[in-house]
Amino acid sequence: MSSSVVVVGAGFAGLTAAIELAQRGVHVTVVDRLPYPGGRSGRYDREGFQIDTGPTVFTMPELFRDIFRRAGRDPDEYVTFRKLEPGYHASFADRTSVDGGGRLATFSDRDQMYAEIETQVSRKEAEGYLQFRRYLEELFAVEFPSFIDAQLDSVGALLGNPRALVRLARLRGFQRLPKVVRHYFGDERLQQLFSFQALYAGLSPLRALGIFAIISYMDVVLGVVQPVGGMRAAADGLERLARDLGVEFRYGRAVEAFVLQHQRITSVVTDEGSIASDAVVTSTDPGDLAQMLGRPFRRLGGLRWRMSPSCFLSLRGVRGELPASLGHHNIFFGSEWTQAFEDLVDSGRMMSEPSTLVSVPTRSDPELAPPDSHIVYALEPVPSLDGRFDWERMGPGFVDRFDRRLVRFGVTEELTTSVRHDIDPRGWAQLGMDAGTPFSLAHTFFQSGPFRPTMQDPRISNLVRTGSGTTPGVGLPLVMVSGRLSAEVALGRLQ
Repeated sequence: MSSSVVVVGAGFAGLTAAIELAQRGVHVTVVDRLPYPGGRSGRYDREGFQIDTGPTVFTMPELFRDIFRRAGRDPDEYVTFRKLEPGYHASFADRTSVDGGGRLATFSDRDQMYAEIETQVSRKEAEGYLQFRRYLEELFAVEFPSFIDAQLDSVGALLGNPRALVRLARLRGFQRLPKVVRHYFGDERLQQLFSFQALYAGLSPLRALGIFAIISYMDVVLGVVQPVGGMRAAADGLERLARDLGVEFRYGRAVEAFVLQHQRITSVVTDEGSIASDAVVTSTDPGDLAQMLGRPFRRLGGLRWRMSPSCFLSLRGVRGELPASLGHHNIFFGSEWTQAFEDLVDSGRMMSEPSTLVSVPTRSDPELAPPDSHIVYALEPVPSLDGRFDWERMGPGFVDRFDRRLVRFGVTEELTTSVRHDIDPRGWAQLGMDAGTPFSLAHTFFQSGPFRPTMQDPRISNLVRTGSGTTPGVGLPLVMVSGRLSAEVALGRLQ
């Protein structure tokens, strides 16, 4: 009789883990309280608008495609990706205008990016870009296989590859990211453009280490893609592969408890009955999992975990035409770069001059909306529920200010808003995200690698963690790496 594993959570990590286990002959049951796959990559469909509510930037599609290849399937039969060139349209503000510092577009193509910087900034800065690109390629070649796509479940494992650690140090991986980026760029706009990606890891770009420049490599060198049919199409493709491999799905079921015998889980209790299991892989956020297990949510030594900032997300289905200047992904940088992150990360307050991501997925995929309509996805970093902001009392005023900024960005009052759905940290918390942040634990040095909650639970021998709250970390594509690595851990627990 084959072993049986319950995977809790049908997000990208859980789906990847389920696929990896199923192709090894394990009987897998995936349980999720939502009615569809995707996890943090949620969906909100109204009046013909198919709106994704989670991550909107997809990088490193080859990692995704490799999941299908390992299962002996052709990824093109499941999902189609469209390359976005430009990847981003960036506007830089001064104190009087949203684009007072000019505009820049990003291209994964080296020659196009060189020409953009040479035209908009200078040839010297364009030459700096070529050097920075080569640096990022070398950094990725060291960091990804040795410290991301690897099991780092202890400090000993981290130190087990001293040659790679030395190379990482020589590549300034342990210097502050701003210092690394300034080595190649003198222009402040370019410094912002090639460091803001640290926010994806829940870090201030001003405090992050150089190792997080690897996110810039994924973003700007490898480039950004769009799954045709929206981000949900990628989750649906993984689910279809999992079903083809025999994985069973039970949606709309909340996990309430685990039945333990001799420090092993024997069954998973849901609100609609129990499921027997030889092991469990869960993507439940670490705080929620600790509460379920009756444990304090603390680090070694009783220290509190530091959570990432959260975000306010406003989703719109609008009828009418948007300005031609709004591309698929648009970043509007605020004028007070340093002060904004001191407010958000150090003080837990709202950013004084926030930067905003505005995505218009219908620029590349018009079938996501009715004719002559667009989807607008607008996101601003805000404090998590651990911060100093009273959403009940101050939330309405924040939303009014946010709406006024969107008008400046081109989402004008002349457009007819047919659908609107806002999510603040309270909404993320209701979806089971610790401290109301979809970015989980901040990737500070002592909350990364072996210092992060390990995949293997320290007390329950057949409980394995996956996803944002464990290694290698938060966001696409890292959670898919986590899913594969967690499947390997689970297989080891079944032997």
